[in-house]
Amino acid sequence: MELLAVNWKHAFLFSGFCMLVVFAVLTILVIILSYFGKIMSAHNTKKQAARAAKAVASKVTLSEQENAALATALYLYFNDSHDKESYRITIKDVQSPWNAKFYGINNLHR
Repeated sequence: MELLAVNWKHAFLFSGFCMLVVFAVLTILVIILSYFGKIMSAHNTKKQAARAAKAVASKVTLSEQENAALATALYLYFNDSHDKESYRITIKDVQSPWNAKFYGINNLHR
């Protein structure tokens, strides 16, 4: 019966040590990744993003048709002139080969 005897003090100590190691490694990993993110984002400053946005905005010119389509889309979106839903479910039960019981895999002929 000594084979089944468990020294609970050592079991809790070992499991606590393992949890401590796991949380320590995760904390170190979070710190490393946060510093890596700061280093990589240091190259892309807000000034560079603003310059890129200005360059893209200055190069974009729309034709008259594109302006009209954009204005129409915005008008329809903001004036809420789309289809009204009836909020009624219109699904009908139709037998087809996809949902027929007699085409099942376990169809036993007796």
